[in-house]
Amino acid sequence: MGGEAASAPGVTAETAGALAPGGETGHRHPTGLRVPWTAVAIGVGASAIALALALQLRTVVTGGDAAASPSVSDGGAGCGRYEVAARDLWLRDRYGEPLVQLPHGLVVTDAGGGDAAGRYRHVSTTDGRGGWVDPAYLKPRCG
Repeated sequence: MGGEAASAPGVTAETAGALAPGGETGHRHPTGLRVPWTAVAIGVGASAIALALALQLRTVVTGGDAAASPSVSDGGAGCGRYEVAARDLWLRDRYGEPLVQLPHGLVVTDAGGGDAAGRYRHVSTTDGRGGWVDPAYLKPRCG
């Protein structure tokens, strides 16, 4: 019906827009197509969700807030005692699953060894827990 109305004498494109199938009215783009505002809103929402998930993943991978936790390490040398320099660092099991969050300033002891890639250091806490942490967020605590 909309196509017939647009070709009828005296019917303008604006009037034809009002006679669209389903009785819908709306603004038309210069190409003659309706602007799909719901598709734009869904795209913006999906982008915002993807950004939030990417930031969460970065926090998990870096072991804390990388912007607020300077990368500090002794390069493997030192007395074997370290202080947690991050605001949120997780003690992890050998599979990388978080066990317990270590508070800023907590002193941990090198328990010997690390992972095969050399990315994580095996430590123990003062209450006897053991696990792996990212040594970039530890600073030496000797003396």
